[in-house]
This record gives sequence, C-alpha cells and structure tokens, in this order.
Amino acid sequence: MTWIIPNPTQLDDPLLRTFGDLSKYLETPTGKRMKVYASTTARDADNLTPSAGDEAFTSDTTTYWLYDGTAWRAWDLAWQTYTPTLSNLTLGNGTVSGKYMRQGIMCDTKFGFVLGSTSAVGTSPAFSFPMTMADPFGELARNSLDAIVHIVDSGTAIFSGLVRATTTTVTVLYWNAAATALQQAGITATVPHTWAVNDSINVVRLRTQMA
Repeated sequence: MTWIIPNPTQLDDPLLRTFGDLSKYLETPTGKRMKVYASTTARDADNLTPSAGDEAFTSDTTTYWLYDGTAWRAWDLAWQTYTPTLSNLTLGNGTVSGKYMRQGIMCDTKFGFVLGSTSAVGTSPAFSFPMTMADPFGELARNSLDAIVHIVDSGTAIFSGLVRATTTTVTVLYWNAAATALQQAGITATVPHTWAVNDSINVVRLRTQMA
C-alpha cells in the first residue's frame, strides 16, 4: 500500500505530529480518502452502515480494511502475533510463537515450537489457526495445503514436513523417505527422531482462506 500526501506543504502542519492526525491528509493511490482509527471498535462506532468500497485503517494492528458489501476484509501491513493452542505438545520451559498476516480473504500463518528441557512432543502434534478458516475447494480434506514445514533435530538433521488441517486446527506431519516412494507420516515422541532440547517444529508458511 502506497500512501499519498496530496499537498506536501501541509507537512509543516502541527496536526501531522502524530500518526493519528496524519489520517486527515492521507489518500489511497486511487485518490480516495482513507480514515485512520485507533481500533476496529472505533471504526465501527464511526461507520455504523458501511457501504461496499469503504476503506479504513486501524493503527493498533497496522491493518488496512476494505468493506466488500458484507464484511470488512483485512490487509495486514505487518505480521500480527497470536498465541496458538497446542495439542499433543507440552510446552514446559520451551518457546512457542504464532504469527499471521491477512490479505483480503487469504491468511498466511507462521508457527514455531522449540523444545526446552521440560518440553515434549506427543503423537500427531497440532496447533490452532489464528481464526476460523474456510475450505471452499476441499483442500483441507485432501491435505493439499500450500505450506512450508521444517522439522529440526538440532545439530543433526532437518526434515521436510507438511500439514493437514480442519478449519480450526493444524496437524504437523513429515515426509518419510524410507519407503519406495516419498510418503507422509505421523510424528510421535520418537519419530522422525527422539525429541530433545532445542529441537523444533517450524511452519514457515501456511496459506489458507478465511471463513
């Protein structure tokens, strides 16, 4: 998103000393005025009956919004942080991270789980999406998701992985090269290796459609 200041001489205006005041002068590249709000709550209070094509920006999450006639659709201009709900993963003194970025109806998700001395990996480790996803083309059921997954046996090996998902939960698997043909296989406490400190599960990218 490129921001245009219609009159550069207004840069000396003291109103431009805060980001919020900058909204009085910002326009989209098409020349349409863009209002900046502190949050979606403030946006909705100001625009009670949005129309298709309405645009807004919320400064708390650095998000650009477009109303499509039914709902506000988000384009995040920065990665957002969330706390994934873990299944068959014991965090202990390890670390977990979750990030997402929305682009209209699509969402990119990142996930990281690094084991500490009291962490554990169980059978079929999984984590939650940042929001509910859709499955308009049956990709979730076919396990044909657009994802990049790295499973790290610290100091020893890096395995390629994949995911399967419901609309709310992501299960991490790995590619088993031991068979005649490459096959997807489930992760356990000892597969693809026995988990130890600093080993990790990393979903570098997962792209899905939001509900």
